[in-house]
Amino acid sequence: MDLNLKGKVAVITGASTGIGAGTAKVLASEGCNVVINYFASPDKAQAVADECIEKYGVRAICVQADVGKEEDIIRLFEAAVNEFGTVDILMNNAMNSHDRGGRGSFDKFELEWLKKSEAVIIEGTFLCTREFIKILKAQNKGGKIVNVVTKSMYWSSSIYNEIYASCKGAVSAFTRAIAHEFGMEDIYCNAIIPGYCANANLDKESVRYKRVIKMLPLGRYSEPEEMGYTVAFLCSDKALQINGATIDLTGGTLVGDFVDKSTFIR
Repeated sequence: MDLNLKGKVAVITGASTGIGAGTAKVLASEGCNVVINYFASPDKAQAVADECIEKYGVRAICVQADVGKEEDIIRLFEAAVNEFGTVDILMNNAMNSHDRGGRGSFDKFELEWLKKSEAVIIEGTFLCTREFIKILKAQNKGGKIVNVVTKSMYWSSSIYNEIYASCKGAVSAFTRAIAHEFGMEDIYCNAIIPGYCANANLDKESVRYKRVIKMLPLGRYSEPEEMGYTVAFLCSDKALQINGATIDLTGGTLVGDFVDKSTFIR
């Protein structure tokens, strides 16, 4: 399907690996020029950009920015406009590596953990969206925003996810609010819920992988590009009646309870 995205410009945060990288490649395959934001992996980011350029003939740049810092976010969008003149698509995807649990029982909670996560997930999403909308309004044009949230807002096979799930829950509410406020200005905002998605660090011999794979209704992890296909659709004029939605891309994981709670992953 030709989504008519050729020549559009997309800023993707956290795009050096995983879902961000996969989405960048899908958007590039549709003719989008892409801004690959990364925090600490310049070589991986450049590899994504190079693939987009060489395989699809689009333009791509890499911009280092900490999405938890306002000044970095402003610089990210300035770089995009300086290079391409505009921005049409924003994907808020960045997260901290420590966002997902791992700290133990909530009775050990420390406020600093929350501050670090919400700086990127909540504040970063708010600020990236602000800068994006400022560009759109200054240029009197519409645009598309896609936020990445999490199935942990509803259900998880893991525990110790209070911080991550709560921050992403805020982004889900923010998605609807932005869609409501700016829809009449042709600015769309939707969200996707990825399921268990494969990445370069996936260890198929690990205990975690063997537990997870048994509970997945499709019997496999998704691929990052599979998330990207839906993002590309949401950013196209084929999706003009989808605004303020949160799209379940978990492969049916949220349909039912597929796991013995006694084996929850810690």
